[in-house]
Amino acid sequence: MKYTKVILLSTVCLFGSMEDIYSADYPALGYFSLMPTSGIHTYHTQYTLTDDSLFLPSGHPRSVSESSPRLVFSKSAMLNRGLRQPKAGEVKKAPDHRTEYKEASVCFITDTTDCRGESYDIPEYNICIEEGYDKTSCPDEFYIPENYCPYDSKYFANCRDVCEEYVECVDPYYGVGEPCRGLYERCECNDCSGYVFENDIPQGYHKDGEPCNSCDGPKYKYKINTCDDFMECTGTGPEDGAEVCWRGDTPTYSSCKPCANLGELEVCPAHYICEYEECSGKYYKTGCEEGYIWDDKAKTCTPECDPNDRTCQCPGKYFCDERKNQVGEGAVCTTADGTKFYEKCLVKETCFSDGTETHYTPYVTDKGICQGWIGKAKYNALYKCTTQTGKVYYYNSFCGQEEPDCAGNIAPCAGYKWCDNGPALGAAPCPIACGGHSPDKPLLWSECDTCTSGNTYANGGMCMSWGQTYDKSKVTYNYGDPSITGKGRYYVKDRCTTSVSKKTFLADQYCNTTQLDCLGRTPPCAGMCDGEPASLDVEKCECGNKTFYSACDSCKFSSSFSENGGSCMAQEEYYETPDMEWYGQQKWGDQLIKSDGSKINNYYFVKYKCTTVVYGTKQKLAKECNSTTLDCSGNMPPCAGMKECSTGTFGSGDACSCGGKIYFNECVTECNFEDTAETCAAKGQNFEQKCYGTANGQQVWLGQCK
Repeated sequence: MKYTKVILLSTVCLFGSMEDIYSADYPALGYFSLMPTSGIHTYHTQYTLTDDSLFLPSGHPRSVSESSPRLVFSKSAMLNRGLRQPKAGEVKKAPDHRTEYKEASVCFITDTTDCRGESYDIPEYNICIEEGYDKTSCPDEFYIPENYCPYDSKYFANCRDVCEEYVECVDPYYGVGEPCRGLYERCECNDCSGYVFENDIPQGYHKDGEPCNSCDGPKYKYKINTCDDFMECTGTGPEDGAEVCWRGDTPTYSSCKPCANLGELEVCPAHYICEYEECSGKYYKTGCEEGYIWDDKAKTCTPECDPNDRTCQCPGKYFCDERKNQVGEGAVCTTADGTKFYEKCLVKETCFSDGTETHYTPYVTDKGICQGWIGKAKYNALYKCTTQTGKVYYYNSFCGQEEPDCAGNIAPCAGYKWCDNGPALGAAPCPIACGGHSPDKPLLWSECDTCTSGNTYANGGMCMSWGQTYDKSKVTYNYGDPSITGKGRYYVKDRCTTSVSKKTFLADQYCNTTQLDCLGRTPPCAGMCDGEPASLDVEKCECGNKTFYSACDSCKFSSSFSENGGSCMAQEEYYETPDMEWYGQQKWGDQLIKSDGSKINNYYFVKYKCTTVVYGTKQKLAKECNSTTLDCSGNMPPCAGMKECSTGTFGSGDACSCGGKIYFNECVTECNFEDTAETCAAKGQNFEQKCYGTANGQQVWLGQCK
């Protein structure tokens, strides 16, 4: 409800009937006769008093005439004090009339004393204070006014503490930001930079000044001890029981021993090393210059012996010359110049097999080529070397090789062939014996049977033949049978039969290839994979004594594996299953264990490549123990670059155990030959040098007479 104060300009204030009269303090009905003709009264109307029409006769609800009283605005102090408005949140009860009435306080012009009737007085009244806006100031500058009175801005409801979000900081914490009444936005801990804990003060120093309270306790600055009245005792040392005081890193003492008087020389003699004794002011001997030997007992220097004269400093010992592949063994004697003499000298083995003399790796010279050959029909083409135990290595070549060998010679059976499938009808054997071949037991022929292994292309597909043959008089194969070539392949048809040996080559195909075989048929398990299934519910297909699946585990065998800048070897039999007692227990460097439980010599376990989901099979990776390249874990092999010593030799230097073998820096043998060049000459024979050893108390080259 809106309140408005007006002054009635007439002595009569009666608008409408009795039921239109209502007083804020007294109901009109029954009390109308008590209402004075002068003073303040309340008139209720359903019209807004600010509407100008209310002050015109035609605007009054009872059509008041021009002579009727009028309402006008008054801005007197009385009008600001006399009305009461509802407080915030208070609900005003409406009058019990048929309409809601508006109130207006009025006074008559007959009133005196500021429009106050003598019989009705208005008390002092402040609407801001009445409604809770009772403050005009705050305690200090750390409080600010809030919630001003809408009627008078000098009044407000409360004071807000601007420091209410701030906190008190207590040592060792300090405040951050601008302070507010001794409080701060946040506290941070003092780390006391430049100070240390008492226990961290180094020896020879002491606390300096007051402590600094840090987050973790008091810290201190420190300074070096002065150790007044203490001495360093240089050259003499402290007396027994003397107190010690550390001045930084220097010990000082309360008393020192008397001067030892070691010094007896005014100057240091030639070839000697001396020290100066401060307390005596003289020199004393402590050693010798280079080229002289110091006798500590006699305090004398003598010239060194000839380093190669073992009788001087190292009698009974031998000098082992590395330039002659010698290695010393036994007790060692070192001369002043660092030369070492040993009880005996061994000779390093320098003759090793590297594969070129017995394997397929060719050995090429400017005269020709030696094709290494595994098996028979090979001959020794060129001498390579002889081991300390007398084993001779040669570069080998094939007896039927047509080009010159590495020694420039033509092979004995040049142009003759090794016939895996037997000779052709009417073929002649090589007439010269060579590498196990002889005319009566021939291995080399002028012509070979044309029935050989190879691929067969027919009917839009292909088959393979890898050299496996069978005797048709003893065995019968049908299409789809497992092939004798290996697992996962099936028999398709016969390729051919040789004329002489009557060997039949079969043609087969992989069970799961998507290519048609040479009969134009799709392989039984085309498009499927081998390995372990990706899950138990995938489709299976049996073929060639092997099971194939529609989906396989990604963890599967691979012949090689590279990772971390290195490589490893992975064979099909390098795996573990959960039923194996060593399952998952192999560690880097262990000797490699195969799936059948046997151990592989010269190889070590590197790591597990992966594990299958269904059966938990672990694929393993391995590496040669003495390989000189990184393995697939990025590590060098345990015995990288070291040697495995052959029978008749033994290792020298560091030993390394790996893969069931022991490797050494060098392989050596003791020189067991007795003849020298002189003894062979006396016999009228040639001398073949073998090793460097001892004869008649002297180190000489030894060998054998031929």
